[in-house]
Amino acid sequence: PGNGALITAEWVFTYDDLPAASTKNMELLLPDNSVIVDAYWETIETFAGGTSYDIDMVDTAGSAIGSGTDKLWDALLLATINAVGERSQSSTHAGTNSGNALNIAITEPCQLAVAATGTFTSGKARIVIEYMKAKPV
Repeated sequence: PGNGALITAEWVFTYDDLPAASTKNMELLLPDNSVIVDAYWETIETFAGGTSYDIDMVDTAGSAIGSGTDKLWDALLLATINAVGERSQSSTHAGTNSGNALNIAITEPCQLAVAATGTFTSGKARIVIEYMKAKPV
């Protein structure tokens, strides 16, 4: 896709294999000089047991991009994701810092990081991130 075109990146994960910061070559990284437009959660298999997830974009060392914390979803509650087909959009989620990673310049490659609050016992999800590469000046 050309510069300025909307591009999607997708992660599928289970409650016991959450995306985390890594320097492995197989991790999906969003490129620097891009902007996240929005992000979407979809429950594929029912989640149970935990309280919530905080979902962020981090560099390979695990440092959050932008300002604040939990910048895609802040406290995505179990009640929101406990049924197959449940969906949540980062830009409209009510968490205090939800959506903070949207529409800011990414200055270095970044990746998805998901942290659980409580002990989840089941669940599988898909997160799709829409982003654009910066147009040349």
